[in-house]
Amino acid sequence: MSAKGIQELMEQEIEMLKRLLALAQDKKEAILHNDLEKLTQIVKAEEAELTAVNSFVEKNYPQLAQASACSPLDQEKEVLVRQIKELNNLNQQLLEDSLALVKYSLRVLHGDEDNNLYGATGNVESAGNKSVINWRG
Repeated sequence: MSAKGIQELMEQEIEMLKRLLALAQDKKEAILHNDLEKLTQIVKAEEAELTAVNSFVEKNYPQLAQASACSPLDQEKEVLVRQIKELNNLNQQLLEDSLALVKYSLRVLHGDEDNNLYGATGNVESAGNKSVINWRG
C-alpha cells in the first residue's frame, strides 16, 4: 500500500479515536450530573464505536503496522489513546465513588448489621439496630 493510503487509514483511525474521546468526556459529564439516561445512550454509542474501531483495525492491521512509529499521526494517535485511558480511569473512579455513596446511604437507612462492638467484658456485643427507619412498624 502506498504511503498516502497508509496516511489516510491512520487519519480514519484518529477520527475514530477522537469520537471515542468525545464520548468519554460526555460520559464523565453524565456521571457528574447523575444523568442515567444520557449515560446509557453514551455507553451504547461507545460500544458501537468500539466495534467499528476493532473491525477497522483488524481489517487494516497489516497496513497500519507499516506506519512509522515516529510519524506525527502516530504520535497524535498515542496522545489520543492516552487521553482516552485517563478519562476512562477517571470515569471508573467516579462510578466507584458513586457506588460507595449509595452503599453508605443504604447502610444508614437500613442500619449496619455488622456494627458489633467489644463491650467492657471483652465480649462482642451487638450495638442493636440503628436504622433510621423503623422497618418493623
